[in-house]
Amino acid sequence: MVLWCALLLACPETLEPAPNPSPEQPTPQVQQPTEPKPTRPSSAEKTWTRPGDYDRPITAGNPLKGFLTSHQWTTPDQRVPHRLEFLYLPFDRIMPTAGAPDFDGVLEPYLEASAARHNHMILRFYLDYPGRAAALPGWLSDTVSCTPYEEYGGGCSPNYDDPRLQATLLEFIEAFGDRYDGDQRLGFIQLGLLGFWGEWHTYPHGEIFAPPAFQREVIAAFDAAFDATHLMLRYPIHDSPERAIGFHADSFAYSTLGDVPWFFHT
Repeated sequence: MVLWCALLLACPETLEPAPNPSPEQPTPQVQQPTEPKPTRPSSAEKTWTRPGDYDRPITAGNPLKGFLTSHQWTTPDQRVPHRLEFLYLPFDRIMPTAGAPDFDGVLEPYLEASAARHNHMILRFYLDYPGRAAALPGWLSDTVSCTPYEEYGGGCSPNYDDPRLQATLLEFIEAFGDRYDGDQRLGFIQLGLLGFWGEWHTYPHGEIFAPPAFQREVIAAFDAAFDATHLMLRYPIHDSPERAIGFHADSFAYSTLGDVPWFFHT
């Protein structure tokens, strides 16, 4: 009150509440001035520019994060900063004979080429890629049966319940880890091997996919074989969320968010 009076230089002896306005005299509403909203340009009016070159050390702080490319599909645009590249490899190429993975003749040239580009590789092996030739090694195809299907270009899904195939895969995983765990040329290893595209499903034919017990064996085998190199799995299934295993979305930004059950929420 003292401050208010001092500002006005004179104060009434008593303060009375202001009278309520009558219905005939409504309280005027003060209209705040507004500025016109800027017009947002349409996508056709926008101009997008990309640098002709970029400073590669931009990803040096975390070389395993960001965009990735694949030289299998096209020649990547080198103007996009990246330190990762992806590679699919058919299992029959890496296992041309029983018990003898051909790492030197098959995998090493890809790793050397990736390293020469200053990239780390994300690697996945597959047995069954719809629309492509089966990747079951010939020395196994005489004893391991497969089930034909027509979806996604067609193919033949191997019998994941076959004891010989199961033993071959588990032995390969162990040899793979012995050779490459901690190899700095590898950024991530995707568990792969099982299902269409090594993607851990045979949708819509779930009955021909690997039995749950063998799925758990494969997860445990990879986890035991790789301590330093990062592992990735398509789905957070079985006990994988409790292990040092990450997850990947093969259809990121295409089939990622939504109500479809198999969409991967990232």
